[in-house]
Amino acid sequence: MASRNRHKKEEARIRAEREQGRKRAVGIFVSLLVIFTVAYLLITNPPPVRTLQCFENGTKFNYQYEAKLFIRVGPDSDNRFIEIPPVSSSDPTRIGILNTCRWPITTGDYTGSERGANWTKIHIDSPYRHTYTLEDFFSVWSATIGFTVNFGPDGVSSTVGPTYVSYNFEPEHRADLAMPIRPNDWIVIRVYPN
Repeated sequence: MASRNRHKKEEARIRAEREQGRKRAVGIFVSLLVIFTVAYLLITNPPPVRTLQCFENGTKFNYQYEAKLFIRVGPDSDNRFIEIPPVSSSDPTRIGILNTCRWPITTGDYTGSERGANWTKIHIDSPYRHTYTLEDFFSVWSATIGFTVNFGPDGVSSTVGPTYVSYNFEPEHRADLAMPIRPNDWIVIRVYPN
């Protein structure tokens, strides 16, 4: 009988060791699964890229295109334009270009192919494929000259009057900061005086 009790105790100890081994194996498996899942998610879902920033000089810009921008005040007969950028800024010909860095949205100098009396060419040069907007352009303009260029919810200056936008000479519609700047667009922003 003592031998039987010893045998039962031995079997119970072996079962307990096996159960403990199984629990340990399951714990290791679950831990490895969690580690690999977290690693996979970090690799496949990197943090969002800051597409609107002043990139260090020497940054490679893989995504490039151009558009043209007019900002008019009043109806066609008034023929008044807002100079882009204003002469009062420190360097009016180079929106987005600083000594140490370059924004992804820039303008050129006063040469014939870069701007006219009433328009400017907008260059998009970015390391990332991204659709930039009118809001992005005005943010870069403000950051370059050191003061805010008014382009509020209703246009270039919320105190001037309603603002409309036309793309590629199509009919005008209410301006929206989220409107994209697309390759080869002709963008006319028209501000109507009150």
